[in-house]
Amino acid sequence: MIKAGTCVRSNHAPRHIYVVLNDPRSPDGAIVLVNFTTYDAKRHGKETLFSPADYLHLTHESVLAFWKSLPRATGPKLEQAIAAGDFTAMPEIPRPTLERMIAAGRASRHLSPEQKRLLA
Repeated sequence: MIKAGTCVRSNHAPRHIYVVLNDPRSPDGAIVLVNFTTYDAKRHGKETLFSPADYLHLTHESVLAFWKSLPRATGPKLEQAIAAGDFTAMPEIPRPTLERMIAAGRASRHLSPEQKRLLA
């Protein structure tokens, strides 16, 4: 079942790790699904930084790619993608890390107002 903290790895290059930042509450199961990407000081200097200390499956300093978040992601679609072999389930994100991620999402200029409402 998809919920806040669900974590999956793409089985397609570049095999990013994706995280669900909210419990699906609406009838369509809308979720905020974002992926980690490698930290680059020149491009991501103002983004919240995550490291292997935040999630043991990160191998280097990373940020959340809010600018790539899918605007119409849903829990049922993600479950279908997992069943189809597009993603592999991973251990959930620890609660303190998830809370930092949600706070970063609320502050992000890249998420739409609709996506930010899902983080409430």
